[in-house]
Amino acid sequence: MKMQTLTEAQFQSFIQDASLMKSDRHGPKVYRRPDEIYVKLFRQRRQFSLAAIWPYAERFHRNSLTITRRGFDTIKVDAMYTCPEIDRTMVVYKELKGELLHDALEKDLSRERIEQLAGFLAALHDKGIYFRSIHMNNIVLQPGGTLGLIDIADVRFRWHALGALRRVRNLCHLLNIQHGPQLLYVDGKLNYFLDTYLRFAKLGFIRKALFTFFIHRYIDPEYKPAI
Repeated sequence: MKMQTLTEAQFQSFIQDASLMKSDRHGPKVYRRPDEIYVKLFRQRRQFSLAAIWPYAERFHRNSLTITRRGFDTIKVDAMYTCPEIDRTMVVYKELKGELLHDALEKDLSRERIEQLAGFLAALHDKGIYFRSIHMNNIVLQPGGTLGLIDIADVRFRWHALGALRRVRNLCHLLNIQHGPQLLYVDGKLNYFLDTYLRFAKLGFIRKALFTFFIHRYIDPEYKPAI
């Protein structure tokens, strides 16, 4: 997919009726148009960086394609743009239909939902996907009942399954988000979630032992695997 160039006037026309969904101290980050099209903007954080050669918009597009090829649902980029006048690149994509997992779990904190999430995360890790910014609001429960990923700017890929430490670090990202961990507790503990993850994950004896060791160190020192 070729990156196209927009003038500032063309960009303003493109987002004329859009709602600002996300911003930071540097300015707007995500717009949502009335036709359910999202426009995500990226800025080059440093004057001399890899982003000057390989823009963040292109990485986002690459992430979308790779996640899809590895068998998971995510957003599909329809176009990429650069707007030199505002020093931004951007991707345009359609909304991934569904409900944020955080909201779904608040409505239905069932063992089935926890099993689904644990299995989903184990499958991502088994396929070498390290979604660094993963949290409950970056996972969507789709109308058909399957899970999909959004906000995929910060993803790393391996040609092999993730090791035990990287798996636990990724779970730490999920569990450290405010208002996230308690959604996964059953009887006041994370044991059910962690046991289910181990049941789905393709880990041999040594990696399973290492996984448990790192869980004790970084998440729950009292965790005792049921399997």
